[in-house]
Amino acid sequence: MTSPLNRRAFVRSALGIGAAAPLGLVAARTFGASRFGSAAALIDTAPICRIADAVAPLLAAPVILSPRKPIRFAWSGTGVCTSSVPVAVHRGYFDKHDLDVEVVNFSGAQDQILESIATGQTDAGVSFALQWLRPLEQGLQVGFTTGVHGGCIRLLAPTKSGIMELTQLRGKIIGTTSMVSAPKNFYSIRLTKLGIDPNSDVQWRVYPGEVLGLAIQKGEIDAIVDADPNVNLTEKRSNGELITINTNLDGP
Repeated sequence: MTSPLNRRAFVRSALGIGAAAPLGLVAARTFGASRFGSAAALIDTAPICRIADAVAPLLAAPVILSPRKPIRFAWSGTGVCTSSVPVAVHRGYFDKHDLDVEVVNFSGAQDQILESIATGQTDAGVSFALQWLRPLEQGLQVGFTTGVHGGCIRLLAPTKSGIMELTQLRGKIIGTTSMVSAPKNFYSIRLTKLGIDPNSDVQWRVYPGEVLGLAIQKGEIDAIVDADPNVNLTEKRSNGELITINTNLDGP
């Protein structure tokens, strides 16, 4: 009677076969197939990897990348609202859309950006729509893609002034950085909707942004309209003497 197969012996045999297979393949390739007979020859001639005939020519062909479209992009780094442009450049958003963007920095008046687009000096640009109202009245032909956000334009008044709402600005003197600035135009619209004529019912005085806080301390103006980051810094530096009365997130 045949003795039963010992489990341990079987496992040892299987492990021996499994371990010998790759070793035999290496040996056959190293010393030649003649020493290992016909079985080794079969292993030696068996292909390890084969590329289909139809695929091989494609792998050898050079990869041609399409050139990126050059864009001259007008921008001004004078406000937090337009910080999306350097962020997009840094994070590769333009590269993702195959755009080779050259950022042209306009540090002066924002209407220069609009003029550069209209005259073809730049292909596109970003700025404040409210600051482009007057240049657009001159008939410049441009197309718009707009984004809307709020909280960056504010009106400040002294805590002790008693001014708590826009309707109390009638007869007051308001400080601004420019007669065509976005904050000035924004609050001119807001006052008009409240029945206050922004040209006759209030006075506007222009100061450099860093001087607005000093001007209101001296009593030369009754309120400030400005945009971030300057308006935020002006309020913080006042040590509580100035408070926000209204922002472009209030009302309609």
